[in-house]
Amino acid sequence: MICKQCGAQNSDDSRFCAECGSPEDTGGGGNPMPDGGVIPKRKVPTREIWITLACIAAGFIVGSSLLVLNIKPKPEKVVENYYNALSGIDYTTLTNLMDFSRSDADTAEKQRDYIILKIAIFRFAEAETAVIEEIDVTEVPDEDEDEDTKLFQVEYLMTGRDKPSSNKVALIKTQDVWKVLAD
Repeated sequence: MICKQCGAQNSDDSRFCAECGSPEDTGGGGNPMPDGGVIPKRKVPTREIWITLACIAAGFIVGSSLLVLNIKPKPEKVVENYYNALSGIDYTTLTNLMDFSRSDADTAEKQRDYIILKIAIFRFAEAETAVIEEIDVTEVPDEDEDEDTKLFQVEYLMTGRDKPSSNKVALIKTQDVWKVLAD
């Protein structure tokens, strides 16, 4: 018998190649075992594999989507994200965190200009390359507030500064999500 792996000549009754050690085809339709038995070949249908993989992927996508859709950041976290986006000049995050419903920025162009101006003012006041090291967000009680708006006092320390800076920011709840209210 000739080995299918290396081409070496082996005796007809050998179960393994004497040259490379690979199993020889014994004609039983399976893989040879050292004790002379044969493991029958089982062909797993390709369709079953694809269906199983598709079900796993679909379950992962649905589960991830439900998790992401149900996680809504708390107002304090929205404020932190807003200031970090300002210091990092993250225009996309700022756009997603802001609500322009009560401002005169009624077009995408005006909203873009508003955000650019906010970034410029923040960067000019705090130093061009500064990054927020620490941030403390405290809700300011307001008797006139309704449950869909909140006011926060924000204190943050920038790199290279000895004293923290302080600002106030208002949030509005729109469609069950807190956003920074553009003034």
